[in-house]
Amino acid sequence: AVALPLAAVLASPVLEQFSPAQGRFGATVTLSGQRFDPSPAANRVLFNGVAAPVLQASATALTVRVPAGASSGTVQVITAEGGTRSAQSFTVHQPPTLTSLTPAEGVPGSLVTLGGTYFASVAAHDTVWFGGVPALVQQASATALTVVVPATAPTGRVRISTLGGTAESPQEFVVWYPPTITRFSPARGKAGTVVTLEGSNFGPATRNEVSFGPVAATVLQASATTLQVRVPAGAGTGPLGLRTPGGPVQSAASFTFLPAPVITSFAPTQGTVGEVLTLTGENFLLDGLADTIY
Repeated sequence: AVALPLAAVLASPVLEQFSPAQGRFGATVTLSGQRFDPSPAANRVLFNGVAAPVLQASATALTVRVPAGASSGTVQVITAEGGTRSAQSFTVHQPPTLTSLTPAEGVPGSLVTLGGTYFASVAAHDTVWFGGVPALVQQASATALTVVVPATAPTGRVRISTLGGTAESPQEFVVWYPPTITRFSPARGKAGTVVTLEGSNFGPATRNEVSFGPVAATVLQASATTLQVRVPAGAGTGPLGLRTPGGPVQSAASFTFLPAPVITSFAPTQGTVGEVLTLTGENFLLDGLADTIY
């Protein structure tokens, strides 16, 4: 009888190591070992039980692709002669999902919570963009990220990139900037007069609050640069106020409110044609113009 070393008798493959030790779906991994089958199709490779495509093969190395649906765990190689399993685990970075933004709008510098799955728990491994502008990630967990709206972010979808891939929010995040009022016309008017404000960063009609002194006005039409409002009864003379979700602003110029006259009393209460009648009240002779009495 001739004694043979154990290695010369065994035909089962041996998996010694793999590189890299982590990756996402589709990443290429090289397995090193012994007694692999030189034919790629004759080697079955499993990532925690999920079959992976074998791209290249030799007796000592296999090149495989991390399969979709794989999870972190050991790697197994099976040939016609037997099977082997890695001593260490391969870490699979799952593709993230981005399902929610809370709140769904804000100003630059405000905090937003991103909800989803498979975020990196280390903030430095999560990259977030607001409409293409990178944002600072303050806190991170596998299902939530707290990020700061960047200074120049436009309204648009939010995108996140992790070691597992990239995901985009299903809805847009609305970024609000402080409004400005550059001019308005007419510069004076009575209750019911329609005044046009021009400026920037106005919102939809229901998101603009315009005030004439202490009294709120009705917004009739709105665009990002123009507002049409109706002067309210009881308005005051002074700068116009405007508040949007982006903040408050006052006009540099003042609006002059022309209040309706008020007659509180008159005397005498009866008389003949040509007799002098004295009216007492408020808001007579506005702007130095004569009043007409009927």
